[in-house]
Amino acid sequence: MRLSPVDSREAAGSALDVYLSNPGYFSLIGNPSPTLQDIESDRAALPPDAVPGQKLYRLIDGGDGLIDLIGDYPKPGEAFIGLFMVHGRLHRQGRGRAWMQEIEEMLRETGCRRLRLSVIEENRGALAFWKSLGFEESGRCSAHLPSGELPAVRMEKIL
Repeated sequence: MRLSPVDSREAAGSALDVYLSNPGYFSLIGNPSPTLQDIESDRAALPPDAVPGQKLYRLIDGGDGLIDLIGDYPKPGEAFIGLFMVHGRLHRQGRGRAWMQEIEEMLRETGCRRLRLSVIEENRGALAFWKSLGFEESGRCSAHLPSGELPAVRMEKIL
């Protein structure tokens, strides 16, 4: 797995291609037509009390996927996945599972012991995916999106 920064117009275009290949997700969150501006906003967005150096917004394998991860958040030794997306042409081929196994190993090597994320409640496919990877529900919350707030499920996994 190769992680590369979204730090050029070409990389942003590849990230946008990943977004556009997942229209169901973006319709669900109220943004049926993501743009390069959405890539820039997502790349810069930080949760409360996080600093830019904690954020990893990367293309996976040159645009086959994308991850937005905050290290040492919400506290040291934990990480939070804000977005993990596989290009639509690669769905159901095991790529997401394989990448997550590598990401978990990478995080373990850096001392991370817990991985957290939130899933939009209506996103049944994503809930099933994360549960299949050993994530467990840990509560309910609201996902704060530009289009508003949506009910979400908190999930976590001990690494």
